[in-house]
Amino acid sequence: MSTDNYLAGEVEYWVQRQPLIAGRLIFENLRVDVRPKWACNILQMIVHRTGIKLSAIDNVLQIASDPNQWNKAHDAFTTVRLQTLKYQRKWFRFKRDKFIQSHLALAELVAKVTYNSTNTTTPFDANSGWYIPSRLKRILDEVKDSEFSHAMWAALVSFDNQPKEFFSVLAKAMGSLQGADFENLFQFFGGYFYECFGDDFETPETAVECFIEGNDRTARSAVIEQLRYLITECPDEELEGVVFTLGCYHKPLLMGEWLQQVLAQLENSLKDHR
Repeated sequence: MSTDNYLAGEVEYWVQRQPLIAGRLIFENLRVDVRPKWACNILQMIVHRTGIKLSAIDNVLQIASDPNQWNKAHDAFTTVRLQTLKYQRKWFRFKRDKFIQSHLALAELVAKVTYNSTNTTTPFDANSGWYIPSRLKRILDEVKDSEFSHAMWAALVSFDNQPKEFFSVLAKAMGSLQGADFENLFQFFGGYFYECFGDDFETPETAVECFIEGNDRTARSAVIEQLRYLITECPDEELEGVVFTLGCYHKPLLMGEWLQQVLAQLENSLKDHR
């Protein structure tokens, strides 16, 4: 089985189960200069297959395909958003209206990813690209073409100018996560150990304490259960990559040791009857 076919199957598995985790894993492993062309390729393949033709979407495709025009992507996003609002007001009286809106939602994300690649000081949300696989899934669910769906899953991980190590990193991380449900950990790490968490929390322990204070025993127990599983089942050499995939930007010297400390802090909060 080729690398592309293997990863296409893995991507489909994860988009179906944990679309945000799959989206983050793929997007954050892309070079910034590759992201617009990657997103553009996905949108281009979709509109070619579905036949949806809108000038606002065509404009996004033109801009995303040309690095010299990436600075125009903000205006292109605004144009697409106006079209999206127009279709939202239609109350989906026709199935095609909902289908078109799904295309517009994908085009919005492509415009955001493109504009963010210009090193602007006023970017869109940095995680915009994480949502592309889940938006793609909604469209593929409507198209109902298994062969085309497989081609699209492959397109998420196969494109020009992407370094070969990307594929080994992606395959290893997805293999480590296979069969596990880490939604609670994803919410925990993404909510408290995001890219700039150090600006909001004095120490990592403070971030964990904030989670403890803001969540009931049930929520904390769910995180504890998944964290125990991760520590037990994931090889030490893969922990850092997997934890990053789950939304954590904190990079301690010894990831396994730090996760044990987090686990102990969470478990103690239950013992203290908090």
